[in-house]
Amino acid sequence: MINKTQVLRDVRKLSPGQQTSNVEAFHSLIIHFAPKSVHFSFLGMLTRLCLAAMHFNENAGRKQAHNRDGEPVFIIRYPKFKKGGYTLQAKKVNPTFEYVDDLMNTLFDKTLVDPTHLLEQWHSVQARVPATLSAKFQRPIKADAVEQHV
Repeated sequence: MINKTQVLRDVRKLSPGQQTSNVEAFHSLIIHFAPKSVHFSFLGMLTRLCLAAMHFNENAGRKQAHNRDGEPVFIIRYPKFKKGGYTLQAKKVNPTFEYVDDLMNTLFDKTLVDPTHLLEQWHSVQARVPATLSAKFQRPIKADAVEQHV
């Protein structure tokens, strides 16, 4: 039974290299920091992606929560596909936001004291901002467009 090709293919898919749950979790977090229904400038989106990456890196390996007695805490989920059945999910400890403190300390301890390094980086990033997609098109003069339309 172990040598069957179907079983061997299934085992390969179970390996951590093939699992995408962390990628899906990161993409979900990006949507939280930068919702698709809101337009952001290039620099605004870049900033939000950086914040999402910092949050994810800090909280990716959260441990399972324990109650006061030291027992692990679980959450009962009732997915539709189980048709009334349930699954247990380990409850994780609450996320931390220490990266925000680090950013604020960097801002107040270093950047406000000597902003030259930040300004250099800002100008470097601004120089690499791509043109908008609509910048490629020629825009007609409104009077000419109205004249051609009528």
